Amino acid sequence: PRAAPAAPAATVPAATPTAASTVRPADDGALAVIGMACRFPGAGTPDELWQNLVTGVSSIGAAPEGKRGWAHLWSEAAAEDVRMGWVDGVEYFDAARFGLTDREARRMDPLQRMLLSVTSEAMESAGRDHHSLGADTGVFVGAIASDFPEIVARSIGHSDPHVATGTAPSMVANRLSHVFDWSGPSFAVDTACSSSLVALHEAAMHLRAGEIDAAVVAAANLVLTPAKTRSFTRNGMLSPQGACRAFDDAADGYVRGEGAGALILKRLSDAERDGDPVLAVIRGTAVNHTGGSAGFLTAPSRPAQEAVLRRALARSGRTAADIGYVEAHGTGTQLGDLIELEALHAVLGEPAGRTPVAVGSVKTNLGHLEPAAGIAGLIKTVLALQAAHIPPSLNYETPNRSFDFDGSPLYVADRLLPWGPGPRVAGVSSFGFGGANAHVVVEAAPGTEQARPDSGPQLLVLSAGSDDALRTLARRLVLMLRSAYCPSLEALAEASRLRPAGVHRLACVADSAEQLQDKLQLFLAGVDEVRSLHVGIAATAGRPHDLPTAAPASRGELAVAAQAFVAGTDLAAGPRRRAGVRFPTAPHAEKYLWLEPAQEQTPPPAPARTRSTWAEHPEAAEHLVLGRPTLPGAGYPAKVADFLGRDRFGLRDLTFRAAVEAPATLTAARDGDAIAFRDGSGALVCSATLTSPEQPALTVPPASHRFTEVGLDAMYAAFARAGLDYGTGFRTVTSLSVAPGEALGVLRGDTAGTVDARLLDGAFQIALAACGAQGLYVPFTVERLTVLGRLPATARVYARRDRDAGPDSGLLTGSLVVLDGDEPVLEARGITWKRLSAAPSGPGAAGDSGHGHRPAPAPAPAPAPAPAPVRAPAAVHASNGHLPASNGHLPGGLPGRSLEAALADWVAAALELDAAELETDRPLQEQGLDSMLAVSLAQDIRARLGVDIPVTLVLEVGTVDRLAEELRDEYGVTAPPADATGLPAGAGGAGAAGSEGSAGTGGEPAHPPAPVPMPNGNAASAPPVLAA
Repeated sequence: PRAAPAAPAATVPAATPTAASTVRPADDGALAVIGMACRFPGAGTPDELWQNLVTGVSSIGAAPEGKRGWAHLWSEAAAEDVRMGWVDGVEYFDAARFGLTDREARRMDPLQRMLLSVTSEAMESAGRDHHSLGADTGVFVGAIASDFPEIVARSIGHSDPHVATGTAPSMVANRLSHVFDWSGPSFAVDTACSSSLVALHEAAMHLRAGEIDAAVVAAANLVLTPAKTRSFTRNGMLSPQGACRAFDDAADGYVRGEGAGALILKRLSDAERDGDPVLAVIRGTAVNHTGGSAGFLTAPSRPAQEAVLRRALARSGRTAADIGYVEAHGTGTQLGDLIELEALHAVLGEPAGRTPVAVGSVKTNLGHLEPAAGIAGLIKTVLALQAAHIPPSLNYETPNRSFDFDGSPLYVADRLLPWGPGPRVAGVSSFGFGGANAHVVVEAAPGTEQARPDSGPQLLVLSAGSDDALRTLARRLVLMLRSAYCPSLEALAEASRLRPAGVHRLACVADSAEQLQDKLQLFLAGVDEVRSLHVGIAATAGRPHDLPTAAPASRGELAVAAQAFVAGTDLAAGPRRRAGVRFPTAPHAEKYLWLEPAQEQTPPPAPARTRSTWAEHPEAAEHLVLGRPTLPGAGYPAKVADFLGRDRFGLRDLTFRAAVEAPATLTAARDGDAIAFRDGSGALVCSATLTSPEQPALTVPPASHRFTEVGLDAMYAAFARAGLDYGTGFRTVTSLSVAPGEALGVLRGDTAGTVDARLLDGAFQIALAACGAQGLYVPFTVERLTVLGRLPATARVYARRDRDAGPDSGLLTGSLVVLDGDEPVLEARGITWKRLSAAPSGPGAAGDSGHGHRPAPAPAPAPAPAPAPVRAPAAVHASNGHLPASNGHLPGGLPGRSLEAALADWVAAALELDAAELETDRPLQEQGLDSMLAVSLAQDIRARLGVDIPVTLVLEVGTVDRLAEELRDEYGVTAPPADATGLPAGAGGAGAAGSEGSAGTGGEPAHPPAPVPMPNGNAASAPPVLAA
């Protein structure tokens, strides 16, 4: 077989690379990698990965101790001995850094958590943050079905209010866009093992089209349960030896691996203009599919692989002769490896006598990271291009005898090799087992400089949030200083001074990179006094240091600046906006946030269920929310009527949990009196409790001069400005008159079914006018809905505002009755809407004189006094045994235990806080409450106290103190019953309605409100419970 070129000395010399190319292709379409970060087996940073690669370390091994608290699952699966590439510390996360509560973080798929972390680190490594990267940043994430829903099902269950967003596959991308406040395209890509490179291809197309200015390309994979491993083992896909032997004759299958990686991309011209680090250049990308020619869905195809390689090369402006290394898919299977080698030879084998081409696979080091396999190979290749060395592919002893290595320029790099002469250009391949193939052509950054002599003393600074983090950062910098791609000391020093400063600080004056490394190693060894190295905790308020900190400053001036920095002074930024090199990042302040197994309990027999499914939603076509066809909340009663086959029914706590955009599949399931709607991925989007119809309580007031007519064209124009576009079919309001807190209107339209969605939406429009809505509001809950018959083609509507929520709650609550002549056919009480955006400002905005829902003032006699907003009366069920007594106490009150104390305990348990931590006079939304959790909490409080409170009450009142006051003053509750125990919200009772097991996907709110700014500049995640 072909022998690899002679190996270099054991110590890797500093790279002295040639220019990237003597003939550089045009930069049209060239993309720069400006930042990268990773969490791989045995490597938490790119520099740790490179150290492992060049020293030939295999990170395949036994599972973490105790299988992260879920060892019993693996014992049941008889999968104890499976060796994989495992990532350390998956159970830990810095939730506060991203504006998340600990409670929500525990319920977030750790894939989302890892992606937040590596994306943040990738930006920081490039000297960027989410603001400076720009709002027009796109997010493209490779991911496959996660194991986390099984963990959820075996711990807290799928009824928990944070589970929908915590487990939805789309959230691996959408969560990043939300937290970092980016408005570019944001989506997950699942093409199995090629997911991350297909995501890269998508990002490249958007960047080249000018649709975005920056892109995050990321991917992640975790092995949390044994289900997939058991399946792959039964299918003979995994190596019995637990070793990936890519291209070796003893290859017997692949090894699973975990990990996450993130790249920050910009157009090369933009990166060079902005002074960003250019780590490597993406020249060409291509994607294709095998089609049916391979015969089997999972069979690899040589013609398809050849085609995708040729297409990527053609787009790159490079030729086959330029390729010096290929990071292959290389899974370690006999058939797959052979087909890949043959395809590579067909494309790269010409001309005869060409320079040999090295081939390798990072899977031999880390295992197969499945959706993240491509990005792992790409990060390895970027490091190799920077270092001008090709690291060894492991476990290679006897070449695959089915391939003629002697007759091919291909050889497997089985030792550390210097890159050959000429341009440093590489290919990276990734092939999905469903037939989706991807290839990327990447080359060394342009204008790579020769190693420059040190230019005199330099001031380099480090800082972090703790002493341990500072030492970790110092160790990470030492690894970079040892690498063949280490930037100059001057560039590193400048980059260090441009980073935001933490409390724990280190500053060092050094004349060379070697001297800096020596000083840092003495610091890490615990030496107290190191010449020209200063350590301290910032004690003074940040103020700029006005002495020079860069050349040609003297050593004495730099020493003064170093001492000032560790004492708390901020260093003035140099004349450059960016230091164009990658710099190591400090570790995050992570803590243990993990779901534990629930105690096994035998569930009671489930009652019989019925189901109904809808694949088409014609009502969504003319109901556009922020430009997207969306199933209206008014559509659900129609589907309930269809599901039940009734013209008369009642619903209680109709709660819209997530928007559904067409096209989509919707399934209704009935469990006793509970009705749950789920989308095609299984996420809960709407729930309600079925009741008997009630006698309507609203009466239409007599015609009065206090009502003023509203122009309908202006009303619908105001809706459109706010982001709600109605088609002709939804413009069912033919007349509308309003008074303070009230509205009267007439509906007219074609009827379809018992409760036509377009007519009911028109009634909602009239109710919003009664409430004086300004801006975009979407329905949140309906306390009670009664349907007494079919809605007629022409109907009258009376609506009123029920109650005023807090000024900052963004909530409106009203009720309405729909009449056929004088007979009520539908009543909806306690409809609560949540504002998604404020009213547009400027002329013509909703609420201006003569526009929107509010009438223009007319010279008319003074109107009669309007009725005050009416709070819906608290209905007390005679069967619940908790009728208010004359002293205001409920029967069974617990002596000595106040209502305030009980509420504080229950709320603290729901927020997963110690009761002592809860501030009863502070807004709960500032302590971790969001609207989804608020609904479950209100349902639990209702069940424990036996009073009929609206599910929006906790959100409306805002604090525990106001909640206690409201319960006492409006509902006659002054003490909890003796048997009222504190349970986490969503753990049972009313919060569990319709909670059959779910994969938990796709349950995100489609149009969340603006993110809440946090002190650290990130955004708090507070998704509403909505349907548009």
